[in-house]
Amino acid sequence: MHASPLTGLLDAVIEWEIESAVSALTTWLDAIDRGALPSARGHPQHSICLCETEDGLSLVRWLPLSPANGGRSVP
Repeated sequence: MHASPLTGLLDAVIEWEIESAVSALTTWLDAIDRGALPSARGHPQHSICLCETEDGLSLVRWLPLSPANGGRSVP
């Protein structure tokens, strides 16, 4: 069986989605530890885009500016 050329891209999307969910859940639980109500849970603030380029497909990931990632956006 041959792997699709998109397998690597889709694997990266899955990894990034899991990282984002874990980060959001950790942030939510940390807020509860600081006294926030459990119902005050936000959604992950990220964007993953599969873009068509002249060379084929490109997977792009944006993260919000935050102290957690050094205060910089990570494309």
